[in-house]
This record gives sequence, structure tokens and C-alpha cells, in this order.
Amino acid sequence: MDKLLKLIDENLQREELDVDYLCKNLFISRTGLYQKIKSISDQPVGEFIRTARLNKGVYIMTHEDINLNELIDRIGFQSVSYFSRAFKKEFGVTQSQFVQDLNKKKQLLE
Repeated sequence: MDKLLKLIDENLQREELDVDYLCKNLFISRTGLYQKIKSISDQPVGEFIRTARLNKGVYIMTHEDINLNELIDRIGFQSVSYFSRAFKKEFGVTQSQFVQDLNKKKQLLE
């Protein structure tokens, strides 16, 4: 499992990071990979990768001053529109709303 998470984290920027890429690099069958990921996350492999990308994106947004285009390049999304749809589906708010809410919370703590 540690190998899986490390492989995903180190290759998030690669567009070719998908089921086949993981199977090839982990020396595991597609079925084995699906079973492993489903057992720990209750998600299909593609969704698991997308969630990892989005979580890394949140980490980057909260720790670095970065523009959206650079962010999506670093986490392997092909377009801003796809990133925006996926982000809203995952977190229930847009990326800009998320950042605004985060900034409001920071101000309250200061």
C-alpha cells in the first residue's frame, strides 16, 4: 500500500497516471489493483487517483501562492474546466470558494 501511495504521489503530474501505469509499475494485475484500492477506499482506481490529485492540489493551494494553471499542471489535470468540475464534485464548493473560506478562517484565527 505504501508503494501504491508513493507511486501516485510521485507521478501526479503525469497525464498517463492511470490503471495501466499503476499495474505496470507495481507488478500487479488490474483485478488485484482494483480489489486493493476498493478495499481501502471504496473507490474505483480512477476516482482514487483523482481524489489523490485533488487532495494534493488542496495541500499546494494552502501552502503556496500559485496560480490555477500552474496548479493543474502540477497535479496532472488536462484542463481548468475539468479540474473545476472535479473539485466541486469532491469538496462541494468551487476552488475559489474554497480559498475564500480558508482565508476567512485564517483571519478569524488571527
